[in-house]
Amino acid sequence: AHYLLGTVHALRGDAESAARAFDEALHLSPGEIEVQTARDRLSEAQAGRCLQKFRYNQPMRAAAFSWDGRYAILAGGGGAHEDNSVLVWRVSSGSLAFRLAGHKYAVSQVCLTPDGEKLISADSHTIRVWSLETGACLQVMDGNDLDGMGKSLLLTPDGKQVIARGYTKDYQPLVRLWQIGTGRCVRTFRSKNEDLDTLAVTPDGGHILGGFNNGQICAWELRSGKIARTLEGHCEAITAIEVARDGMTVLSGDGGGSLRQWDWSTGQCRSVLTGHSSHVYEIKITPDGKRAVTRSGDHTVIAWDLESGCSIHR
Repeated sequence: AHYLLGTVHALRGDAESAARAFDEALHLSPGEIEVQTARDRLSEAQAGRCLQKFRYNQPMRAAAFSWDGRYAILAGGGGAHEDNSVLVWRVSSGSLAFRLAGHKYAVSQVCLTPDGEKLISADSHTIRVWSLETGACLQVMDGNDLDGMGKSLLLTPDGKQVIARGYTKDYQPLVRLWQIGTGRCVRTFRSKNEDLDTLAVTPDGGHILGGFNNGQICAWELRSGKIARTLEGHCEAITAIEVARDGMTVLSGDGGGSLRQWDWSTGQCRSVLTGHSSHVYEIKITPDGKRAVTRSGDHTVIAWDLESGCSIHR
């Protein structure tokens, strides 16, 4: 939990809080390489040393690192008729490895397959699959009648399928599942609710969870496309969802800052976590499922003990 908290503080630019969190993580787990590397990089940054500089001449909307740390990926663009290329930079030298061109609209989401071999990028109308080895475009997945696909992009845990949501011309939300390898849309998920804000997928790849503006969470079966369960209790729009690695706990946040912890096996709400005063942007659950870190629009980051439902660090 301290490592996750430190990472969030670092991303927010709060170096002092990040350093304290990393130090506590090292105190609890001495010699942990990932934590020590993060702490060393933070020290270099605090000393004013620029570790590497990457340029992107259009508004940047998405960024990621390859799993092996070799590449930094920057994406964005200025919209139609602008340069919406995805840039892949070598971290070690700061040189450009690939300029991935082809998107007609600004790219707002990127993600990588678990094997680190493919990069997925999405604009409002299309999804592209790229080879990180050669920079070649392997597939283009066209949303056809959908708009806004780039706002939510997920991969199934096995990395073989892409999940994205979009809206029809009459503003009805749809979630579509594409097969990497064929580029074919294999399933469409529908709901009578409007304004689908966020998506998550269970670790076993069996269900997709969608958070709606009316406070409901719908869970679709991946195989059948049918709604298997609806979680109700939030009074405001769902803005973030996270599923624990063991698949037993779902944590959701809403536009008012409230968090709910759900028992996935029963669909029952275990507890309500209060502490934020504005919408919850992001939720991360530790690998053991015992703690979580949340980031809110009220400019706070809170670490939670999920067993007690109490905050342990703010």
